[in-house]
Amino acid sequence: MTTKEEFERRIAEEIDKGVWAEMAKRPGISFFTQLDDVRNRIAYEKAEAGMFEEALTAAMMTTRGRGCTPRLRDLLGYILECIRVTVETKGMDFIRVASLCEEALEVTKSVRCDGQCRIDAIEAVSIGTEKVLYASTKARLQKAREGELQKPDFKKPATGQAPKLELCCRR
Repeated sequence: MTTKEEFERRIAEEIDKGVWAEMAKRPGISFFTQLDDVRNRIAYEKAEAGMFEEALTAAMMTTRGRGCTPRLRDLLGYILECIRVTVETKGMDFIRVASLCEEALEVTKSVRCDGQCRIDAIEAVSIGTEKVLYASTKARLQKAREGELQKPDFKKPATGQAPKLELCCRR
């Protein structure tokens, strides 16, 4: 099992524990309605807290219940908006941004129906991704103007090895 799969499995278990605890407090409501409600709420909370991988995993789990719903489109749009705001205010590594956008698109692929809801979800993710990547590129350009990006040092002697790719921002 890869690290990503292990990470997603661990998050899924943690979310499920919270789901069952919440559902025990609300008897009399349809099982699937409760399941979707609680998973959606957890996804929104994780997104607000800046835990975007966890939020996307919770969104993925929501699609396993009854297929796609307009609420999924809204949820994905909200998660991507939180990512965009975080990129603009705090900054975020470009590789992580691209990975999160790709993961959001994967959530839309996991939706069971091929109808308009899925098309709407993909469209929402595409628009959100465009905004996020624009904000990330804008932040990188701002850092370049301020001289905070690392510049390659071409004066170093050649080592005979291919140069390693470095992250654009200092840590």
